[in-house]
Amino acid sequence: MKMNYISHSRLSSYSSFYGCPRKFEFSYVQNLTRITMSGSLGLGGATHHAIGSMIPEGEERGTVWAEAFTDYFESVFERIDPEADRPALKAKGLEMVAALDEELPADLGEAEYKIETPPTVINGVEIPPFVGYADYYNPTDHHLIELKTSGRINSNPYSHLPQLGLYSIALETLTTEAPTVDLVQVTSAKTVRVLSEPVTIDAEQKEWLKRYVSNTVAAIEADHFPERITPNCRFCDFREACQFADFSKLREKGPPRS
Repeated sequence: MKMNYISHSRLSSYSSFYGCPRKFEFSYVQNLTRITMSGSLGLGGATHHAIGSMIPEGEERGTVWAEAFTDYFESVFERIDPEADRPALKAKGLEMVAALDEELPADLGEAEYKIETPPTVINGVEIPPFVGYADYYNPTDHHLIELKTSGRINSNPYSHLPQLGLYSIALETLTTEAPTVDLVQVTSAKTVRVLSEPVTIDAEQKEWLKRYVSNTVAAIEADHFPERITPNCRFCDFREACQFADFSKLREKGPPRS
């Protein structure tokens, strides 16, 4: 598979080659996705959509975010797994959005900031352009903010390194200066909690990421997609198709955003 671009979601998240090469094949080679979506995916998508909304002059940010969350959630309501408690998810999401409005600074920068770098060569491997969308980036003070929604706060400082590291390297390539990076986590647990903390990507981690990118791109372009069986398989969107080749539970994805 020849890659025309790379992104953190293709390389470094659970839903990508990093998590399971076979899952990557279903998603990016065969272009498939679940007919239904998990409750957590609907909740996370609506939350990210809300905080990326533009705030019209004279309107309260919290009100705009709550309305944007509701509009998005209701637009995907029928696709959310019917076994999930959809009304409870919506109420929890509105609580999360309100908590983020209270905790996040007033000036967040540009939402859904597109980061795109030219092709390059790393360790002898031709690397296609990198394309990413940062939740917030402020070009004036070179500050990047990324939001993660989950059932609990992840205290492992390395769990989000691939995504944040790729964004940091890409921005440093474009500006010749490493950005300051903040990771904001918000939980959907019984008690909603927001944790914002700075993330430092040092030289050793950057070199590791470059090796990882070159190795991963080489494996993908060699069409090497072995299954990776772990306890997480029971949560995978493609578990039926992977086990039983039951493609009736999948549909073709829409076109990628440009």
